Amino acid sequence: MKIVYTNTVEDMAAWHYYSMLRTMGIRRRMFWPSFSWAMGVGLFGTWLFGNVGLPMYVTGGVPALLVFLYMQVTAKGRLRRSLLTYAEKIADEGVGNERELEITEDALVARSVRGMNLVYLHCIDSICRVEGYTFIYVSKAAAHVLPEGGVTVGDYEGFVAELRERCETVGGE
Repeated sequence: MKIVYTNTVEDMAAWHYYSMLRTMGIRRRMFWPSFSWAMGVGLFGTWLFGNVGLPMYVTGGVPALLVFLYMQVTAKGRLRRSLLTYAEKIADEGVGNERELEITEDALVARSVRGMNLVYLHCIDSICRVEGYTFIYVSKAAAHVLPEGGVTVGDYEGFVAELRERCETVGGE
């Protein structure tokens, strides 16, 4: 089975974003500053308004929770924007050109203007589907990014289902 697709800079940024949020180190780096600021705001609010007669969760807890949530949401937005900028900077002649993935008897063959790559099905690390993309991890740090809207030739759903089935049959994924 064969599929032809085109990747954009946004597709590469989406893969980087997904991969980074999967790593515990990035999630910790996003959590601790938010938590620290929230605790500071909560303690300051309790100290400042503690004698007013309001419960402590109103003077410290609610502002702390709001600051924590705000920082978590804005941190993900900042990460997404910075990854898009990064992907634009490192984009090369391969972005925007057609790519072809073909499932053979025991391998996944990738062809592009840069050449050909063959990965045996039992070596595929994982296949992840999120938000209009399928990421076919050929190692922990490298993946084929299949955008659902970027497929020009072939059946996207059928290709992904066939690849999953073949990988499970040979013991990959």
